[in-house]
Amino acid sequence: MPFRVEEDYAGRQLQGLRETQEDFYVFSDAAYDEQGHLSALLLILADGMGGHAAGECASYATVNGFLQGYHHQPGAVRQRLENALNRANQAVADEAARDPQRLSGMGSTLVAAVIDQQSIHWVSVGDSLLLLFRDGRMLRLNADHSFAPMVEAQLANGEIVAGDADAMALSNSLQSAIMGDALDLYDLPDAPTPLLPGDIIIAATDGMLTLTDSRTQSLLRLLTNRPASEIAKVLLASVEAEHDTLQDNTTVTVVKIPAGTTAGAAIRKGPARRKHSTAT
Repeated sequence: MPFRVEEDYAGRQLQGLRETQEDFYVFSDAAYDEQGHLSALLLILADGMGGHAAGECASYATVNGFLQGYHHQPGAVRQRLENALNRANQAVADEAARDPQRLSGMGSTLVAAVIDQQSIHWVSVGDSLLLLFRDGRMLRLNADHSFAPMVEAQLANGEIVAGDADAMALSNSLQSAIMGDALDLYDLPDAPTPLLPGDIIIAATDGMLTLTDSRTQSLLRLLTNRPASEIAKVLLASVEAEHDTLQDNTTVTVVKIPAGTTAGAAIRKGPARRKHSTAT
């Protein structure tokens, strides 16, 4: 069964209280079946940083560079993802060099995934989310390259106390981002993760973290049988309904694996390439 736009895949955006929209995303074709139907999607999502024009330029350069790199590179999916990642990183470097006074220091997160009806391959840098919802439960697939996991562990161990201003500021900082420099930390599993009919994949920028995991999971349980476009709309409406006074840009993209497709195996995560990084 082919992927259908809006029914099986869709994306929506919320500007929040930012002056501009610094997120950028695209769906592209990744493969067609023998009948010429779309059988695999390429999803690319970026959350720009640097403020105003720099953030917009960074996310656009990241997505556009990745898109070109993936489609211009033959070979196995994993290798194409890695090559496209490097092309996206170079695109940000090239864009910053074009106008260093205005764009120096800009960067972007990235989540890019190739999704067919049996599996998902992905690469990610930064703190944007890649989620899998299956049988009423939600699982984060990709690594979080912010300092938030470290801060949460310190809170749990009593090393810091809730409300520590320095700790909270650190938790919002990134260990890795696409900035045109050497990429020392990124998530690229060696093996794809199998998918099952009815699975829902969500890629979102960190503005969606206004919702707790339990709230997002509860919403997805109610929306399981709704079209991808409606799922994206309801998630964003729920973010907006929180009335967060610092609400960030939020982008939500949704892919549903059509019912009746060949069943994949149980969820497994292949080892990811994760190098140490000193980026902040």
